[in-house]
Amino acid sequence: MKKAYRWTDVVFIGGLWGILEATLGYGLQFLPAWFSGSVMFPIGAAILMMAYRRHGSSRMLVYIGLVAATIKAVNLFMPGLPPVRTYNPMIAIMLQTSLVAVVLPRLQKQPIVESALAIVGVSIGWRILFMLNNSLNVALTDNTIFYVMNVDNLIGFALLLGLVGAVFAILLFEGARRMDVSRLKAMRFHPTAALGMVAIAVLLTWFL
Repeated sequence: MKKAYRWTDVVFIGGLWGILEATLGYGLQFLPAWFSGSVMFPIGAAILMMAYRRHGSSRMLVYIGLVAATIKAVNLFMPGLPPVRTYNPMIAIMLQTSLVAVVLPRLQKQPIVESALAIVGVSIGWRILFMLNNSLNVALTDNTIFYVMNVDNLIGFALLLGLVGAVFAILLFEGARRMDVSRLKAMRFHPTAALGMVAIAVLLTWFL
């Protein structure tokens, strides 16, 4: 039964992340371009933090990220939308998830200063990896993509915006860390609710 709950958790939480990407992420695109990643990364990281506190499994976090990224892949079937507009957010989700999954187990009992520094590292790190991915994409396909690896983007996109995102992430992380673990562990997600969450996320991703 415990394993069944774990998989329904993966689907439910991944669906929740997908809904936030489809709704809040959609709204943020009307604001300055830098703002979206600085908000969505902390939210995604906080979701993963609560999931980790619930089950204590780093592998589960990767599965949650895969669900959220797969939901985003629905946009690949939308006519007229350049694939890179879907591919880049999917890559960002998985980079964020992977780094958070590596760091989270080491943050649980660390003082706030050490935790904050680790979060800053993750916030900047996923952006650097994202730029490296974009640079490789440009080299292989000759596509024009923003945020390739260069000095300006390293300072502006990775360092400065990474610090902005880290501030939000630290606040959300601390809030998630202070939550009552017993309440988190007491939550149960029925398979129907989990599948319904994904279905809603897919519909919102398609229509928004």
